[in-house]
Amino acid sequence: MASKRFETSIEVAAIATMVSLAVKGGANVISALEIGLQHANGRVAEMLKEVLARIELGASFTEASESIRSKTSGTAVEEFLSKLQQSAQLGSGLAEQLDDLVLTLNSEVAVAKMANANANETKMLLPLVFLILPVTVIFALYPSLQMLNLQMEGT
Repeated sequence: MASKRFETSIEVAAIATMVSLAVKGGANVISALEIGLQHANGRVAEMLKEVLARIELGASFTEASESIRSKTSGTAVEEFLSKLQQSAQLGSGLAEQLDDLVLTLNSEVAVAKMANANANETKMLLPLVFLILPVTVIFALYPSLQMLNLQMEGT
């Protein structure tokens, strides 16, 4: 579940970066979304392409994105769509908002990966402590014990 959420976050961050670059280049919201989705593939890209198809058929951005929002409530996709809608309706600065969204999503993914790496590090200590270390101690002590045993027999 968590890995799927982070895959979605990574995909949204990539699409948001492309849309942000298109907006900085002078494109409007809809054409920037088209540009951002040209080479994108994946689950999120397919949902956003569906939104574009509905817009091309005459629906407003709000109507087109409503079905996607209901499926993805509380996720990065919903936040991305709300920023696009806000920009389309109010004319707010989209590029800065998308850049902030990308930074947030990337930092969330980085924190999750660090937590996963820390858990794996702890798991890797178990064989070291309970298998490798005792065997190493036995190998280090055995020759000394053999030597003491031979000296004890000799006296």
